Amino acid sequence: MDVKEAARIATATVASLFKDQQISNIMLEEVDFEELPDTWSITVGFFRQAEMDSQSIAGSISKLIGRQRSFKVVRIRDSDGKILSVKHRSVIGVD
Repeated sequence: MDVKEAARIATATVASLFKDQQISNIMLEEVDFEELPDTWSITVGFFRQAEMDSQSIAGSISKLIGRQRSFKVVRIRDSDGKILSVKHRSVIGVD
């Protein structure tokens, strides 16, 4: 498959898996192809309602903003498009 197909599969997978969590603004963030073991690693970002403790500073800020950005890495086997995993990606700092 080509990069556009891998990205389409990854974003559709995230949209489907997290649809009950009020996500929005689903965007392709990163793409990586590993020849061995023939897999795509696609990072997909989206906003979802904040679930932080309102007593914390971060929780207070999240309540003001109302949502937080999440990132998931979707691994896809190139040969047949099978989803191998969907994992959370932690992001520290700002690029």
